[in-house]
Amino acid sequence: RRIDDAIEMPLPSAQEREQVLKHYRDTILASKQNGSDFIQSVQEIFTDKKVEELARKTNEFSYGDLQGIINMIQTDASGTPSG
Repeated sequence: RRIDDAIEMPLPSAQEREQVLKHYRDTILASKQNGSDFIQSVQEIFTDKKVEELARKTNEFSYGDLQGIINMIQTDASGTPSG
């Protein structure tokens, strides 16, 4: 496929990164398709405060980069016996 036009997508602000990380946490990591042990770990470890800290540390990250972090967490967890 060929794309003739370029579309500039600015990087998200800290507030936008925080919002998208919370959304991904709540919809991907806390999804019922994951095991209950994993969901409990997400709730205990990936708190709002931790999301805020991560949002501050990901200044040059795009939305895709942020989703990649969440997907990596889920993939790594699915490789463990307890999920």
